[in-house]
Amino acid sequence: MKKKIIIIVSILIILLLITGGIFLFLNREYPDDENTLYTIKFGNTKLRFERYDYSLGQNQIVGVEKTTNKGKTYEKLTDEPIIVSMEPKFIFINEKLGFAISKPNLTKSNNYIGVKVTQDGGKTFTDGKINYNNPNIDILTIEDVPYVEKDLLKLPCSIYQVKADHSGYEDVKLLFSSSDNGLTWNIENETIDNNEEHHFKAKVIEVGNGYIIVEPNEDEEERKSSDRFHIDNKNNVKYKEGQILAITYIGGINESYPAQIGVTNISIVESN
Repeated sequence: MKKKIIIIVSILIILLLITGGIFLFLNREYPDDENTLYTIKFGNTKLRFERYDYSLGQNQIVGVEKTTNKGKTYEKLTDEPIIVSMEPKFIFINEKLGFAISKPNLTKSNNYIGVKVTQDGGKTFTDGKINYNNPNIDILTIEDVPYVEKDLLKLPCSIYQVKADHSGYEDVKLLFSSSDNGLTWNIENETIDNNEEHHFKAKVIEVGNGYIIVEPNEDEEERKSSDRFHIDNKNNVKYKEGQILAITYIGGINESYPAQIGVTNISIVESN
């Protein structure tokens, strides 16, 4: 009898191990490749900007792809891939609204073109129009990707111009806003400091390929904006669920869900 019980228990353990392995196999997330420039998840949908080739003038040809099976297969969404520089910035605010900053420095001679917007999830892109008239400058610098604040899109920029007393040059921070989902941008003011550092502590609740999702501590100010933050982890640091991180970021909070921020430093405060 004892022998039969041992055999039955052994069989049950083996079955549990097999089914557990199958579950993990079916639910694993496939890694991105070296041509993936940006990824973000919205529920079961994952979007990425993927490089397809290089083009003349130190540029890249990129498009948006989507997966709903944890990266096993991707669907190409962009009808006509776009050209960006070797220093682009990308963001999706939600599954439909996304931006590709093709290069950091936009020129007056080219009407400050360089902020590309998609309102259909990456299928098509349009050049956003930046309305700015300053006879003293030729270059407008995009400091960071657009973010949402109080139902308005904000775009942090800067210029380098002659001081009012002509004693030298100075950096001037600019903040543009858009009420039409990024098609047009208008100046708000020229004194916003978007380089101010902010700090908060948060718990890691999900570790993905190239990103982590964190939950701010209850007493943190950032918790008022969102209970979930998407943090890029392009170097694939081995974070673990349950760890407490001290996060430093600059600029505003992009009120997507999960929220997004411009992280400058992460340190592990506590490991489980």
